[in-house]
Amino acid sequence: MAIVKGSPRAVIYTRVSTSQQGEGTSLAGQYAACAKRAQDDGVLIVGHFEETKSGALYQSRSELQKALALIESGEAQRLILSKLDRTGRDVDDLRDVKRRVEAAGAQMVFADGMTFEKGAVGNLTFTLMSGFAEFERALIAERMIGGTLRLAESGKQPNPKAPYGYYVWTKNDVIRGQCTPEQRGTYIVKEEEAKWVKPLFERLAAGESLRAVATWLQREGAPTRTGTPWNPGTIVRMIEKETYIGKPAWRKYKSIVDESRAERGIGIRYDVPRPKEEHFIFDAPALIDEDLWKRANETVKAGRFERSGRNTAKYMLTGYVTCPLCGRRMTAIPCRTGTLVPQRTNVYRCLGAVKKNAEVKRKCEFPSMIGPRLDECVIEALAAFFEGPEILEKAVAEFLAHQKIKSAQSNDSSRLRHVEREIGACRQREEIAATKEIESAMKGQDGSVFAGLRDQNARKRKELEIEKESLITRQAVSHLEVPVLELDVATRLLSALRDQSVPLLEKNLLLRPFVKIVYPRLIPQDLRVSAKAWRARGCPEPVEGDGKGHPFARHLGGCDIVLRFGTNAAFILSRHIVGWDVTFDRGHRKALVPRWETTLRVEEKNPLPQDWKKLSTVTTWAHKRGLY
Repeated sequence: MAIVKGSPRAVIYTRVSTSQQGEGTSLAGQYAACAKRAQDDGVLIVGHFEETKSGALYQSRSELQKALALIESGEAQRLILSKLDRTGRDVDDLRDVKRRVEAAGAQMVFADGMTFEKGAVGNLTFTLMSGFAEFERALIAERMIGGTLRLAESGKQPNPKAPYGYYVWTKNDVIRGQCTPEQRGTYIVKEEEAKWVKPLFERLAAGESLRAVATWLQREGAPTRTGTPWNPGTIVRMIEKETYIGKPAWRKYKSIVDESRAERGIGIRYDVPRPKEEHFIFDAPALIDEDLWKRANETVKAGRFERSGRNTAKYMLTGYVTCPLCGRRMTAIPCRTGTLVPQRTNVYRCLGAVKKNAEVKRKCEFPSMIGPRLDECVIEALAAFFEGPEILEKAVAEFLAHQKIKSAQSNDSSRLRHVEREIGACRQREEIAATKEIESAMKGQDGSVFAGLRDQNARKRKELEIEKESLITRQAVSHLEVPVLELDVATRLLSALRDQSVPLLEKNLLLRPFVKIVYPRLIPQDLRVSAKAWRARGCPEPVEGDGKGHPFARHLGGCDIVLRFGTNAAFILSRHIVGWDVTFDRGHRKALVPRWETTLRVEEKNPLPQDWKKLSTVTTWAHKRGLY
């Protein structure tokens, strides 16, 4: 059909899971099929988006989101795809794509000729076909993991990537005749690499820094796997392997995909430890004894700061400060202040606020924090907390009273019993649907309806299990006891923190048993003092770096400190500015001095950005607390 003026506009989206895709399903083949469909329908192509990503992902597939944004903005009326499974392989995600396209008044078109009528029948057909796509992805995953599991159960290592100093016989080695089928998955020693392993562990156990060991390996010509120079990060990951003591493992960690993490600018995949009973332990030639392996790892973990060659770059709050807006870590940057007598100091800056180049925009607008001023805030907050232990009892009492009211209003006990009954019912319905699905398959009938019911109940059960954990946690914190505060230890800590002769590195280590996270706070807008208002009050022009001037007051309004008290609840110590007092110095000049307040609150969990997922929620939290 010819394309004429006023023809509908279309956007093409193509996707492959890997770069090695077969003929007909490659990106080029998909685009050719979609372009032919557009030409046959007489529509104008206004956009083409392609990407190489798994069909199990949805939110983190940026090109798909761009194509949908073009549809939702009204610039295109059709979304052309080669096949349904190229759009995705998750029922919920596919239905959401269809809903967004139809809500914009557009249409999904498939190059393979598949169509879905509007109405109940069309929606049912679309859901069933989406279920098949999801089922196919699950089958592929089961086949992949099934073979590796069988190999692991037979005592062979399925992971062909061996640590430095070892090699694992693979299937290709069997085909080439380099080893027998029985040797597949077993470890052998690579002598040209193994001779460096024991001296490396001995140097680390003796207290040498990671950088010094990396320099030694590079100077002595020790080969690396990739040909790149040795670096401390490679050595840290290397020495954690238990293969060196003859106990290689597999399936120690489970990979989790959380696409909501992409909104915070961090990776969507992360690993969590598996229970020990799920680990597979194999045999390998030991290159060192277990005692040396333990001593080296303990020395690296315990003496990380002390052994670093850059101790002068460590500060009291290094590793503790977190951005209150985006939840990223704030790094300490050394700088100098003062004009006549420059003094060395530091600032804490959010990693999301660092502009790496002209093309990359800042992801966070939180300003830098003067290091010594933030240190002072933390020390004064801890001093008020330690010197007034009644603040702890008051905070716990207020929290328990609030929990009692909330629990009575929500009727947690009856809700927990109801949720447990529903979980049992969902589990029973899953088993029935799975049985019916198997019976249908044995009779040669279509069992996709039962598969859909099974998946639906599985999703509902998971949601209820999450709610159950939340209710159990709420009941646990409802019986919270007042933590015991050792005043003699607190007194010694404050004395060390205030002692100028104590190194900053030692202060950093002393804070570890008490402080978990520090969130800096900005001065609320109504309490900020501009230079004009400063002069209007008759105060002298502030001097940069004197600690009383408006540059500091404009930025640092205090801090929130998450204390390390137990695991059932979060104890958040807050020191914040609440006003200004006008005072006179010896020269009878007016000066504004901030008035501070220290409070302690207890919550079920840390409500600050580290545990939050949506940036919009974090922004709302910041507005409510006057951060910007």
